[in-house]
Amino acid sequence: MGRILLAVFSLALSGCSSHYTVNAPLEGNVDPSRGYRYASARAGDNSDSLMIVMNFSGGGMRAAALAYGVLERLAAERIRWNGREARLLDEVDIITAVSGGSMTAAYYALHGDGIFTTFEERFFGRNLQDRLEDRIIAFSAIPRLLSDRYGRVDMMQELLDEVLFDGRTYAEISARRRKPFVVVTATDMSLGARFEFTQDTFDLLCSDLDKLPVARAVAASSALPVVLSPVTLWNYAGRCGFVMPPFPEGRGEMALRQDQRMREIESYLDRERRPYIHLLDGGLSDNMGLRGIIEVSALYGGLSNAMRAVGLNSVRKLVFISVNAETDSDRSVDASANTPTWSQVAKALADIPINRYSFETQLLAEQRLSAWYRGLRQTPGSELEVYRITVSLAGVEEHKKRAFLMSVPTTLQLPRETVDSIRKAASDLLDASPDFRKLVHSLR
Repeated sequence: MGRILLAVFSLALSGCSSHYTVNAPLEGNVDPSRGYRYASARAGDNSDSLMIVMNFSGGGMRAAALAYGVLERLAAERIRWNGREARLLDEVDIITAVSGGSMTAAYYALHGDGIFTTFEERFFGRNLQDRLEDRIIAFSAIPRLLSDRYGRVDMMQELLDEVLFDGRTYAEISARRRKPFVVVTATDMSLGARFEFTQDTFDLLCSDLDKLPVARAVAASSALPVVLSPVTLWNYAGRCGFVMPPFPEGRGEMALRQDQRMREIESYLDRERRPYIHLLDGGLSDNMGLRGIIEVSALYGGLSNAMRAVGLNSVRKLVFISVNAETDSDRSVDASANTPTWSQVAKALADIPINRYSFETQLLAEQRLSAWYRGLRQTPGSELEVYRITVSLAGVEEHKKRAFLMSVPTTLQLPRETVDSIRKAASDLLDASPDFRKLVHSLR
């Protein structure tokens, strides 16, 4: 017994050396020509006149499968634009992704078309949920988890590296210098605000995103509170010559939103008050990946101003594809007179606020885009066409199939037949979209 206790004590002491991945500081001053930025993404075969923006929601493997199915369908669609033939997928410019959707998006950012030959087996073919849970509850995990600088989210990062990302860093994505520009998002725990894994955001912290493992960003985006611990970033602000760029003054409600976002951004520059930034699941601030459009529009005093600011002056067709893997809230608790259990309450706390907030986000984004497009159509000489396409499991027409898909749990393991059903639904939902059909017709 004495030898066993000594071994346990030794393991506990060794756990004190366990440490999460620390983001590296920038060497020298901010360099706008380096790092993972939208401005550095080369067009290649991607034309400037057709712009496609995609949003991948959260939802575990369910969300990853729906996003993957959309990529498959876009890869299969041949188009003709500006006198050349291409795939519709080749014209995707930006993908913003959250939680489960970020797993598909980040893998695509690293591998491009390689996703269609390796992702299915590496991700959908493995029981990741049990593997993660086994790591967390294993006896050998106790000394590591005793460390103040190591948590359950770090085990998630390790698993993602083993299964998907192989320890690769953002430097490999930066080196590709090609579209689409993939933005993985998390939630700032103190602000409740979106945090984007781009070099433009890391400039605020005077940190080098290129040296950060991609799995670290995806783990942060998937760090569901209580289940996983937050991801911590070190703030080196004030050491790299960063200067806040000027933004046009907003008006009315837009000015209020601009002020709020500016306060959030400027808080990162105050290293004395915020020497560390803690990040949670991106779904807490924006499970739809749509608020980026709203916030960028607010910062620049309108979407037209934002497009001009990043050099999008020649866009003739602007396409928004929202991939929504949200499901219905579990109402089975209402069938019992018993006091709900802690697990039922915890699930409700996780699902209900996100679903309600997502509804408001969708509604607000739709209102903003509709008002903006109406204004464009009234502008003399404007030829810009806007297409809004939603791929949502709630839009499946057949009742039994919709009921089944809307009941798929948020987990990291699903039967292969369920994954295949979700992928097929993604394709069917795209084909059923009036705006998607209209877009494809205009590109043939």
